[in-house]
Amino acid sequence: MRSTGVRDLIVFCQDYRCGHNVQLSAAQWPDEIRLSQIEPRFVCNACGQRGAILRGDGEATMMAVSQ
Repeated sequence: MRSTGVRDLIVFCQDYRCGHNVQLSAAQWPDEIRLSQIEPRFVCNACGQRGAILRGDGEATMMAVSQ
């Protein structure tokens, strides 16, 4: 994951009605892990929904979150 330049992840709740998101450091996971492997492990703190949508910290993603 970090080998592709990803330093931070933005974690979005899988429930589109919730909209909760948080930014986390990618340093806590090994380089070889895929985002699809860790997406099911997340549980939203706001609504309790299991599963998440993960995005790398690219500029387009950051612009979408800040708007």
